[in-house]
Amino acid sequence: MYYIDPHIHMISRTTDDYETLAKMGCVGMSEPAFWAGFDRAYPETFLDYFRQISEFEPTRAAQYGIRQFCWVGGN
Repeated sequence: MYYIDPHIHMISRTTDDYETLAKMGCVGMSEPAFWAGFDRAYPETFLDYFRQISEFEPTRAAQYGIRQFCWVGGN
């Protein structure tokens, strides 16, 4: 059975987790942004995080045949 995970934080997981998800039938995921545990003091900090969640993670997921979508909310 194939499935899409609607809410998963892969930015904090290892590549082994992608392998396991692919073996279990995950074909897509929606990754919401999350608070890092501290307030981001500089715009560059957000830009680094945004690039990781919108460029690096989709590339890493694609290596296992998984499509990754992200969403970022402002507060």
